[in-house]
Amino acid sequence: MHSTVTATVTAFSFLLAICGIFFYFLGIPSIVEKDITAFRRLDNDAGGFSSWKEALIPLQFNVYFFNVTNPDEVMQGKNPVLKEIGPYVYDEFKSKMEYTFDGDTVTYMLQEKLYFNEKLSGCRQEDDIITILNVALMGTAATIKKTFPMGITYFNQAIPHLFLGKNTLFKGSTVREILFDGVTIYCNSTAMAATTVCKAMVNYLPPQIRKLENSSNFAFSLFYNKNKTATGPFKEIRGIKNISNVGTTIEYKGKLHLEVWQENSTCDLVRGYDLSALPPFVNPQMNLQLFVPDICSALHGEFTGEGKISDIRVFRFTGDT
Repeated sequence: MHSTVTATVTAFSFLLAICGIFFYFLGIPSIVEKDITAFRRLDNDAGGFSSWKEALIPLQFNVYFFNVTNPDEVMQGKNPVLKEIGPYVYDEFKSKMEYTFDGDTVTYMLQEKLYFNEKLSGCRQEDDIITILNVALMGTAATIKKTFPMGITYFNQAIPHLFLGKNTLFKGSTVREILFDGVTIYCNSTAMAATTVCKAMVNYLPPQIRKLENSSNFAFSLFYNKNKTATGPFKEIRGIKNISNVGTTIEYKGKLHLEVWQENSTCDLVRGYDLSALPPFVNPQMNLQLFVPDICSALHGEFTGEGKISDIRVFRFTGDT
């Protein structure tokens, strides 16, 4: 009798051990994977949805300039002498607005805010004066050439009236003016070429050019539109059917193609993950592409090694250069 009980207990213990091993190697990972999948889906009830809507940790946005130290000599035919200045560091916060669900996709507008980080910028300030190619002149010329090619002749004649100063090709402006406040495009001249260009610009304003309030003048800046207006709409996959596709951008501004690069080319295709919604279970063999509307393209990330952050194992991917 004693030996029978012992054998029964031994068999039961062995069975428990087998079940424990099975649960440890198969059950727990399966439960964890299921929980992570539920957390990362783009759904109102998902635990990670709030961080998708509103980024709690800002991205670090670094701006460098190549300051032209001899603009007058360049105008006389000499080579420019450039000095790199930077970084001017900005904290970039992103938030999704006006989002709507449609099956396994979500459509939204993206609002970005840039805040100057004085500490990380060191001795550099937004009031620093930088001499670079006149971005307002170059940007306006590019806009006119694209939207009204015949108007480029008028623009050449209007340059002395639109951009005041003896040297209109180079201009010294503050960092804040170049990036946000804007470099002024003067439209108060009565010269026919200037009035023609200014009237035409009203109907073809790109995001970088805006009309100043209570003024006939315009202003050109690189990032004013980032801080003031939302961009989009974006459409991306929610990961309900397949979590590995979560965050994949499939449309931008209602289109499958950017209409910037060669027609029907891979470069022109809207593709890549939303940086704030990367799928879980990333591995070194993954084809990691990030959709970056600022450069009208996708950045490819190549696995370059492993590392640790706070004792957590991480994979390092390096973008295209």
